[in-house]
Amino acid sequence: KTAVFAAEDPLTGAVVGAVEMILLPYPALPSPEVPYLFNLCVDKRNRARGLGRRLVDACEAQAREWGFQELFLHVEREPVQELYNKYGYSATHQQPTWIQLNLQHKLVLPYEAKTRFEGSWVMMHKKLETPTE
Repeated sequence: KTAVFAAEDPLTGAVVGAVEMILLPYPALPSPEVPYLFNLCVDKRNRARGLGRRLVDACEAQAREWGFQELFLHVEREPVQELYNKYGYSATHQQPTWIQLNLQHKLVLPYEAKTRFEGSWVMMHKKLETPTE
């Protein structure tokens, strides 16, 4: 399954933001597939208007429609991690070092802020609540 959502400028109709979602094993093989949000982007001139939040909300709603109660993503920069923290996502796993990956064969590690290294990615996860009507 895949989903792509776009945000348009109401005046020009131009696409000013987008996000994609697919199913991937979480946190890594052989785990079951879970919706994975990626490539969230909003044009710089259209930021701070809630478009990113609405695009993430669309992914969360689609994940629920697919029958899932969780969603995950990865980030590479701390400001982006802070943004997703505000959206209710929690850091769960992180990229292993070269030695951990290649010599110890670890694909992912439990998240520990103090051991995160510059330029590494962090997986974030959110349990989705059932919307109340």
